[in-house]
Amino acid sequence: MRRLLSGAFAALLASCASQGAHTDEFSDHVTIDSAHSFQNALIGPKYEWELQSTVGKAPPHAVGHRLVVWIDLKEAPRALTAGLPQENARYRFAADDTATPLPVVPIVDAKCSFGDRLCTEARQTVAVPVSDAALRAHVLQGYRVKVTPNSGDDIILSLDPPLLAKQLTEVDTLVQGDTETPRAPANAPRLGLAVIAATATPFADPPQGVIVVATVPSSPAAAAGIEPGDVLHAIGPEPVRASGDLARIMAGIIPGSRVSLALDRRGKPFAATVQF
Repeated sequence: MRRLLSGAFAALLASCASQGAHTDEFSDHVTIDSAHSFQNALIGPKYEWELQSTVGKAPPHAVGHRLVVWIDLKEAPRALTAGLPQENARYRFAADDTATPLPVVPIVDAKCSFGDRLCTEARQTVAVPVSDAALRAHVLQGYRVKVTPNSGDDIILSLDPPLLAKQLTEVDTLVQGDTETPRAPANAPRLGLAVIAATATPFADPPQGVIVVATVPSSPAAAAGIEPGDVLHAIGPEPVRASGDLARIMAGIIPGSRVSLALDRRGKPFAATVQF
C-alpha cells in the first residue's frame, strides 16, 4: 500500500505547477486555491469549502493559509416563529484533529431579508486560519478541521494527503521565485524523490531540509531505504533547503557516482548512500 501511495504522490507532484495561482497588480501576494469541495447533505448543513494559500510577492515571501467555508443554514420560516425568540445556528468554533483550537473569522453572515416571511435558508461564510507548520506536519497523514456552531451539527473538513502535497508544492515553487517546479536536465541522474520544504521559509537559517513525500519504486532513493516522512538535509556536501536545491544538485552529479545523503527519521539522524 505504501508503495502504491508513493507512486501516486510522485505522479501527482511531477505534474504540479502553479496553475491554480492568481493575483493582480493591486495585491501584494499571490493566492492559490485548492480544489473546490462540497457536501450536499440531506440531514445537517450543506456547505462548500476550499484551502486558500497566499505567498507574498516580495522576499521573504510570507506564507499564509486559511480554510474558507460557505455554509447554508436551515432556519424555521419566519411565519412560524413570529414573536418567538430564535437563535439561528452560527458557526463560531473550530479545532483540528489534534484538538488544537482554531479561530473562526466571520466573512459574511447573510440572513433572511426582513420582509421575506417564508425564507428558510441563509448563508454564512467563515475563514479558519491554519498554520503552515501543521499542514506540513500532516502532509503524509492528512489534516482534518472540525467547525462547530453554537447549536446544531459539526462540519468536518478533510484535507487529504494529495491535496496538501499539491498545494504545498505550489507554495514552495512561488517561495523559490519560480513559475513552475524546478527540474534537473533530462540527462541528469534521477534520485527518485518527491519532496516539499520542511518550512515555509526554507532559506532562513538554520536550514531545515526537505520532507520526503514519495519515493519512486526501483529508484536509487528507494534502493537506499529512504522512506516517505524522512527529512533530507544534504546530498554530499551540498545542503538541501527546498525542492529547487534538489534539481540544482542533481544537475551536477555524474552518472555512475556514489553519493552520501544526510537525513533524519523521526528526529534521529542517519546517512544513506545512493548509487546512480
